[in-house]
Amino acid sequence: MWVHVFTVGTSILLNASRSENVSKNLRDMFSRWCRALPGSDIDSEICDKSNEAFNTLYSLVCSDPRSMSAELNAYLGIIGKRIATPVKKIYLLPTATCSSKLCSSIIEKYLKEHRDIDVEIHTIKHLGLGPEYFDEALLELLDELSNIVNEAKKQDLRVAINLTGGFKPESGFAILAASTLGIDLAYYIHEVWRDVVYIPIPPLKLDPEFKNYIKTIFKEINTITISDAKLRGITTILEELSHKGLIIKTPNGTKYAIRPWIRKLVKGK
Repeated sequence: MWVHVFTVGTSILLNASRSENVSKNLRDMFSRWCRALPGSDIDSEICDKSNEAFNTLYSLVCSDPRSMSAELNAYLGIIGKRIATPVKKIYLLPTATCSSKLCSSIIEKYLKEHRDIDVEIHTIKHLGLGPEYFDEALLELLDELSNIVNEAKKQDLRVAINLTGGFKPESGFAILAASTLGIDLAYYIHEVWRDVVYIPIPPLKLDPEFKNYIKTIFKEINTITISDAKLRGITTILEELSHKGLIIKTPNGTKYAIRPWIRKLVKGK
């Protein structure tokens, strides 16, 4: 049996904004909502009015789930081909935005009521809040995926990840995580072909040399000053790690810092 993981975006709102089955006022509202920036006034409006809009959006999804939801389009497409079935559970991973949370709640209800599937929503709290939270968001995403995979493997279940929804960086990082965590299948709806495609996920590991550098230099610290790096003769090594995106320079440019999700990968926990 399988568990599926969905990254969740706002395709339901986008498609509702184009639907002729709702009033122009609602179409305009949904059009505004699907473009809402995290923490914006519009995003707050979604939180305030989501209960009012829920039934309208849910009815649209029930009438045509594959046209209304990109996430369901991919999932129902793969299930229709009898791939990655039977399904025991689905995890939805929305971003911190009210729009993504609203779409997740609609997908959750549809899957429970129309597909009789157990569903859990795990919000990635920092995802979508801004570049200053990006590393925290990636660590949260890695943690969630790691926990899901570990729990599934304990039950001898296989794991598929649906990358259709959500932000592009989220999907890109999710496929990287899938390769390091042992996820069995990754899929999404191709924007041009409008059909399910499968993404290869060969096992990936950090270069042993880079991993050893990180474990040695950052064993008990999170940062090292550039001046200390020069004294220790490791500036070239740290610059290479920085170019690879494994560590970063602090905003004031005086220190190198290990990225939290890289520390987790190095530890292997």
